[in-house]
Amino acid sequence: MIEIEPVSVDGQFAVGLKFYLDTIPALIILGKRGHLACGYFNMEVASRLGLAAAQVTGVKTFDDMLKANVIAISLEAANMGIKVGMSGKEALKRLIEKE
Repeated sequence: MIEIEPVSVDGQFAVGLKFYLDTIPALIILGKRGHLACGYFNMEVASRLGLAAAQVTGVKTFDDMLKANVIAISLEAANMGIKVGMSGKEALKRLIEKE
């Protein structure tokens, strides 16, 4: 099963996707400029592909993702000012805001 829902941060919206691999959910929030992902996704691959991506772990919901601290980022996310240790919410704001 795949769940799709809007995720709002300070009046801007992104698309949250949730699907299950066995009993554990895989989560990703897609913004206009990049994505916030759970631990299933690989930041090294995102960097090689030139994608802006930030990763959080230990999450089961989109709200968890916004509250969690970023543990890894792609090179493009770093170029956008996203840093390891910032909240998922702060990272996502940069990933969904207009350039």
